[in-house]
Amino acid sequence: MLKVLVAMAACVFLTASVSAEDTKKPKKADPEAQFKKLDANGDGKITREEFAKMADSNPKLKEKPQALDKRFQLADANADGAITLEEFKKLGEKKKKDPK
Repeated sequence: MLKVLVAMAACVFLTASVSAEDTKKPKKADPEAQFKKLDANGDGKITREEFAKMADSNPKLKEKPQALDKRFQLADANADGAITLEEFKKLGEKKKKDPK
């Protein structure tokens, strides 16, 4: 009986430990939510000006506007001056492959 109680207590402890670790893991960013946040006027496209607002929360980009321009050009795959949701998602995929 004592062994059963000890085993049950260990299971409860391990379950609680795993649950606590799960809450510490950073949540994956939702690209659609990020896109909507950047798309200030809600037209389904992110303009260069809307994209530039991202620099306010990213000190590296704020200090280096050329990096922001490069990232915008990379994202704007068809070079039409705006980033669609699909282009934005592809930028995220490229960033995962090459996180520079």
